[in-house]
Amino acid sequence: MPKGTTYPLLAAMERRGLIMGKMQPSQEGPDRKYYYVTPAGEVEKQAFLLEWDILANVVNRMIEGERK
Repeated sequence: MPKGTTYPLLAAMERRGLIMGKMQPSQEGPDRKYYYVTPAGEVEKQAFLLEWDILANVVNRMIEGERK
C-alpha cells in the first residue's frame, strides 16, 4: 500500500478517536509514531467484522450456487 494511502487513513482514524498515535524514540533514526487501537476503535472493529462476515457469507453462497 503506498504511503499516500496509509497515512491519510491513519490520520482520519485518529481524528475519529479509533486509534491513538504516540511518538517514540527509534534507534534507527528519527522518532517513530506508533498507533494503538482505542476502546472506540475496538467497538468499530467488531461492528466491521460482523458486517464483513455477513458479506462474506452472501458471496460464498453465491459462489457455491454457481458451482452447482
